[in-house]
Amino acid sequence: MVIYLDNVYKNIIGRVGLTGLTNIFILLSGFILLPVLTRNLTIEEYGIWVQLGVTTALLSNISVLGLHGSIVRFLGTYSHKKELQEGFYSILFIVLFTGIIISIIFYYFSSQLSTILFDNNIFIARMVPLIVIMIALNAININFFRAFNQIKLYNIFSFSNILLQFVSVYYFVAFGYGIFGATIGLLISQILFFFIMFIPILLRIQFKIPKYKKLKEYLSFSLPLVPTDLYSWLVKLSDRYIIGIILGIAYVGYYSPSYNLSNIILMFSAPINLILFPTLSKHFDNGNFKIVENILKYSLKYFLACSIPSAVLLSLFSKQILLLLTTPDIAMNGYIITPFVTISAVFFGAYGIIVQIIYFKKKTNLLILIWFFAGFLNVILNFILIPHIGILGAGISTLIAYSTAFGITIYYSFKYFKFNIDLFFIIKSIVSTILMTLVIFLIDPCGYSDIIIVTLVSIIVYIISLYLMKGFNTEEFQFLKRIWKL
Repeated sequence: MVIYLDNVYKNIIGRVGLTGLTNIFILLSGFILLPVLTRNLTIEEYGIWVQLGVTTALLSNISVLGLHGSIVRFLGTYSHKKELQEGFYSILFIVLFTGIIISIIFYYFSSQLSTILFDNNIFIARMVPLIVIMIALNAININFFRAFNQIKLYNIFSFSNILLQFVSVYYFVAFGYGIFGATIGLLISQILFFFIMFIPILLRIQFKIPKYKKLKEYLSFSLPLVPTDLYSWLVKLSDRYIIGIILGIAYVGYYSPSYNLSNIILMFSAPINLILFPTLSKHFDNGNFKIVENILKYSLKYFLACSIPSAVLLSLFSKQILLLLTTPDIAMNGYIITPFVTISAVFFGAYGIIVQIIYFKKKTNLLILIWFFAGFLNVILNFILIPHIGILGAGISTLIAYSTAFGITIYYSFKYFKFNIDLFFIIKSIVSTILMTLVIFLIDPCGYSDIIIVTLVSIIVYIISLYLMKGFNTEEFQFLKRIWKL
């Protein structure tokens, strides 16, 4: 039984490790593109680029109808090709139809929306519908591979998507085509990405006109995710709209790079969350509750062990990082929000692990309540705080909203399934982080080479401190040794 459990965990750890490496490459490519954009576009054009991303994220989430979740939840259980064909193409065509309808409506109002969102740039507004349709279809395609735990393919395609975006956008921006070229490059990359993924799917299951037999079942699972995605968008991205309306498009450009630093924290949780949904659903359905409990416990513990010190390091060195990647103007205006958004990312990463209970219990309706409240709170706080303290108000609002969503999620999730949260470990991690921070202040590094050395030293201090305080017990070390030997 012990060997069986260890093999289960080793399989999960292997896939998480592979996904983690992919996420590192994706993250680095995003930061490589950041200086290309910020140093070749005006601050207003960069603000428009940010608003383009925010808008396409919103509309593509609506277009998908939450059916990317249905693909992962249901298609992996099918063993016959006809079932796969029916399920996949039912979802793909519904998403295509919804995307076209939403895009037509947006295009009709593109003139007015360009004034509100894109600093009167009508070309950008009219490109949005095409990009939205392609992003929505690509969300369905890539989750096909996730449904069957084909994590290597999923990671290859994820990396390909980022690489295509980087090459296309870089080409047009670097050669002087500005925000127009960046937008065209984004559209081209999404079209190419669609065919790269769709061809292997077509070769595997072939094409078939669907009869939409199980569409009701898919939608009953996925539709509660639509308002959830919308309210989640209110928390994650609506602040850009509010900043643009109240302060102007330039301040969107100041705010976004600092906010994006929090993605480094999510690098630790993204690979875990990607694997957890299909894995936990399978073990929960099979009655392997002890495995589910241990996976959740270890996932949260190891995420917090990495994310808590990382949030502090990013907060301390955010100005220097932004000076390296962007412009002095962006760095001096934006670094102040980094502590708030990185701590928010810690809450969101922990939420992503605990919310798996709601997913495998099929209680997705609860997510509407959670994110409605958090989204409403974020919007209200943004309108109250931004006029008085600028983009700092948006950072504070984000932290309050994410911590609220995290608290509500724990309350509801633990009604259905409980696992042990090691509060003593969290305290030890925080104490170790404080010691690490004191080392940084005592050394007071100057220059990028000093910062790199001090960062490495502070990480060693954190690890040694956590070890001396027995942050990980003997049983966990033995578990890791068994995993290593298998």
